[in-house]
Amino acid sequence: MKIKASIIIIISEQDIAGQNMKKYLIEKLLPVSNQLIPTEIYYNEQLHKLYPAGSICILEIPNSQIQLDYLRDNLESDVLIFASKHSSQTGKKTLLVHTTGLWGKNTGHGGNDHELAFAPAKLLRWGYDIIKKLTQERNLHEYWYGIECTHHGPTSFPIPIIFVETGGSEEEWMDLEACKLIADVIIALCDKFRDNNQNPAFIGVGGGHYCPRFIDIINKTDYLIGHIIPKYAHEYLNEKMLIQAVEKTIANEKFVLIDKKGTKSDVRKQVIAICEKNNFKWELC
Repeated sequence: MKIKASIIIIISEQDIAGQNMKKYLIEKLLPVSNQLIPTEIYYNEQLHKLYPAGSICILEIPNSQIQLDYLRDNLESDVLIFASKHSSQTGKKTLLVHTTGLWGKNTGHGGNDHELAFAPAKLLRWGYDIIKKLTQERNLHEYWYGIECTHHGPTSFPIPIIFVETGGSEEEWMDLEACKLIADVIIALCDKFRDNNQNPAFIGVGGGHYCPRFIDIINKTDYLIGHIIPKYAHEYLNEKMLIQAVEKTIANEKFVLIDKKGTKSDVRKQVIAICEKNNFKWELC
């Protein structure tokens, strides 16, 4: 059975934060008649639960969201929104958005080697802006809000992907206020999805996993957010991967933005040469 909806929200039954978000999303998005009895579907002999809400549906999967490529041919949608926990070794309280992709090889975190998902640049930007707004309005000042670079799976869907997350430890996954905030961000993204946004999107090169330089740029401009390759993955940066990052960033106008301090000199020169060869606009920041 193929699942068809304009927006599919994906939640794992193994994800504590996602389960808290699911309860809230079901209450807000679904008619009462659809809240109690989901449609049961089996893929790979495993139970998946579908909660339809018109052009939007919530899909509850049995396993990790990052390992979802097995459903590539069974989902038909304009965007996949993943309501998810965020894990970090430091346990820092965070509220985040990012898209997915593997710059290198699959090391157990889903996706296919050297493959990037389609990045919905306007939703990534709106997701960041709405998280920032709601965090300030609801006085969740103990949480850091931001973006992450492109990482983990799934990668093979011909559908744009955005993860919206809270973390980074079980304490935050159980924080109902943080989970409700992320759920409200997702609801807002569903409401804004058809809105137009002609602003240019950047494809980021350099810096750390949490993209501090690019967040500075976002806070000062109206740029949309595309794929971001961090410094630690630059060994995999070549012409093929940069072209893929540009082509799979969904925006009308795009350019490559290089974090000057967060990129070694030889990599900067390499990226600029690739951009010049392929007629990509580029800037240093």
